[in-house]
Amino acid sequence: MEAKKRLYIVSFGDSDKYRVEFEDIANVDAFHHTNPLKDVEAEIESYLRHLFPGQPMAYYDTPKIEEINWEDREKYSSYPVLDEAAVKKIEAELKVEVENRGDQDMLDSNAPYAETN
Repeated sequence: MEAKKRLYIVSFGDSDKYRVEFEDIANVDAFHHTNPLKDVEAEIESYLRHLFPGQPMAYYDTPKIEEINWEDREKYSSYPVLDEAAVKKIEAELKVEVENRGDQDMLDSNAPYAETN
């Protein structure tokens, strides 16, 4: 059976977008069966849960994934590859995003017409 090449553009939260390329040996819906991002997702989730225990993180640790036709890959060649250095950059970006969200939530709760009990 011929391997099918796949290209995904991936981001987390409001991070930059990254390129993920791989060959689907089984030639099935590979992303759901052989998820090439499984380890990346787990690493980012663990990082955020450690820094911000008990806070909802679904927006930040759930990847936004867009499958690109392999024939159109040249249009996306300038996107950086999702590698270990990219994961560290994403983690740093997400840390700032979550901190900013917390700061904004605090400002909102201290507003003059904030709901009080």
